[in-house]
Amino acid sequence: MLLLILLFTLSVLLQIYLSKRKNKWLGLIIPILCFVNSLVMVLSVAVFSTVNSTGVEVFVQNVQVYKEGSEQDPASEKYVIPESEKDENEPSLAEGIAQVAPMFLIFNIPTLGYLGIYIIIRKKLKNVTNLEKMNILDLE
Repeated sequence: MLLLILLFTLSVLLQIYLSKRKNKWLGLIIPILCFVNSLVMVLSVAVFSTVNSTGVEVFVQNVQVYKEGSEQDPASEKYVIPESEKDENEPSLAEGIAQVAPMFLIFNIPTLGYLGIYIIIRKKLKNVTNLEKMNILDLE
């Protein structure tokens, strides 16, 4: 637990350091990494619970079972599953989105936090540079 707190603190300090650099893109490295991580998590869930609307293939000891309405090869043993016997556990697209959307939001909480740090620091830096420009103009 202490290690996680230390890693979190170091990542926040690194974000502050990168956000203060003159190159504005350096401060976006950690938020982009967090966003990519959230996409990987969401896509991994989507890959392991795919919804296929064109047909479902089930292989059982060299026999392919197809959903009704799919193409069949008459040379091999293939059986048609009527729609009435369709697996009720197969998730619909809306159920898939409902499952993935909260995960996407939860995994992007760190992204929003790091972006908040970046925006606040960049705004302060912009104010300081504008103030310096005004002071230089006042001296002339």
